[in-house]
Amino acid sequence: ASMKSFHCTVPTSYNEAELVKLKDLNCWKVFHAVADFNTTMAQGDVGTTLAKVWAEKAELASFLCGQADATSDSYTAAFFAVNAWGKGIMDGDECCNMVRAPYCLAMQRSLSTVAIGILIGAVILLFVGATLASCIMRPAKVQQRKPLGEVKVTPPFGEQMSAEEDLGTIQDELQRTWLQSSCLRALPGAQDLACSTAGIFACLQAGFGFQKDNARNQYEHLLSLWRSHCATVADRAVQEKAPVEETGLLVEALGDLHAELLEGFTVWRSKFYRCKATMGGREPPAPATEFRSARATDVPDLEVSRGAAEESRRLLTEVAVYLLVWGEAGNVRFMPEVLYFLTELLLASESVSPEELYGADAVVPTGPCTPYHSNLFLSKVIRPIYNVIFDEWYDRIDLDPKDGRDVKKLREGFDTYLPPDVANYDDWNELFCDPERLAQGIILHDGTC
Repeated sequence: ASMKSFHCTVPTSYNEAELVKLKDLNCWKVFHAVADFNTTMAQGDVGTTLAKVWAEKAELASFLCGQADATSDSYTAAFFAVNAWGKGIMDGDECCNMVRAPYCLAMQRSLSTVAIGILIGAVILLFVGATLASCIMRPAKVQQRKPLGEVKVTPPFGEQMSAEEDLGTIQDELQRTWLQSSCLRALPGAQDLACSTAGIFACLQAGFGFQKDNARNQYEHLLSLWRSHCATVADRAVQEKAPVEETGLLVEALGDLHAELLEGFTVWRSKFYRCKATMGGREPPAPATEFRSARATDVPDLEVSRGAAEESRRLLTEVAVYLLVWGEAGNVRFMPEVLYFLTELLLASESVSPEELYGADAVVPTGPCTPYHSNLFLSKVIRPIYNVIFDEWYDRIDLDPKDGRDVKKLREGFDTYLPPDVANYDDWNELFCDPERLAQGIILHDGTC
C-alpha cells in the first residue's frame, strides 16, 4: 500500500517516549487481533469468504508492524504501527493515534448516525411547519354535545365490583401482560405458567390487601427477572457446549431466579425454623392452600412429576410474596430481615381473608377518601412499622414555608445530640436477625409472648 492510502496520521508534537508508546500500543492490538483470528480459524467457525478477507487484513497489518520494527526513526515507526491497526485491521474506520484516553477515534460517520441526523432534521422541519400552520389557519372551535339520553353517569371511583369479579379482572390483566407483551410467551409452557403466575399474584393482592399497582409493577418486575435468568440458563448451556433445551427453560430459570433473589431469605428462614424458641426446630411449611391457583398440569406443559410441579409452584409463590412485600415496603427496605419476617408470616398464613387477617374493621377501600385507601397491607402492616421508627427520632412533620415541602421535625433536644438509646433502622433490624431475641421481644395482641 502506498503512503497516500494510509488514513491515520501521527501528531508531530509527540516526543520520543510517546512515539514508542504509540507504536507498541498499536502493534500490541494488531498482534492480539491476528491471534484471535488464527484461533477462530483453527476451530473452523469462519466461512471461506470471511477467512480470505481476514487473511488479507492480517497480512497487511503484520507487514506494517514489521516495517515499524525495522525502521530506526521513531516517528516513521509510529506511523507504520498506527496504520497497521487503522488501515490494516480497521479499514480506516478508526485511528489509535493518541497516547492517552480515549486512545482511539472513529474516523467516519456511520450510516446510522447520518440517518438519525436526517430524521431529527425532518422532525424539526415538521414541527416548525405545524406551528406556522396552526397560527395561520386556526379553525373555529365547534363544540359537539351529546343528547342528554346518551350521557352515562358513573360513580366517582368507577363501577363497584365484587371480590370475585375484582380478582378475575386483575388476574386476566396480568395474564395478558405476559402473553401479549413479554418475549417469554414464545417459550414452551408459557401459556400455563402465565395463568398460574397471574393467579398467584391476583390471589395474594386480594387476600392480603396489596395495592393493585404494586401487583402490576412487581408482576412486570418478575417477568424481567425471569427473562434475564432464561438468558443466563441458555448462555450456560452454550458455554458447556450443550444444546439449549427450550422445553424446560422457564422452570430451570425459575429455580435460578429463586436461588439468587431469595438467597438471604432462605438462610434466614432456615435459622428461624431451627431455633427451638421460635418454631421448635420444625421444617418450613408449604405455602397456604389458597395460594395454589396453579394445578399440577399448569407448571408447565411438561412431562414432570407431581412433586416437580409442586416444587415449581412453591418457588413461584415464595418469589411472588417476597416481591409484593418488597414493593410495598418503602423505607422498611432498610431492614431486610424485617422483610424476611413479613414474607414468612404471609407464606405461613392459614387464611387469606382480609377480615380474619386485619380485623372486622378491615374494609376494602373504594377511593381516596375512604378508610385504608392505601390498601390494607400498607395501612395495617408497613405504615405502623415505619411509625415506630419515626417516633424514635421525630416529633411531627411540618411544611417548609419556603417551598412547601414536608420537613421532619426532630424531637425536642435531638437537634443538639441524639441520646444513646435511640434506635435506628439497623437496631430494629438486628432484633429480627436473632430468632432467640425475636421470640423474647415479640408480644402478641393477646399479651402473650
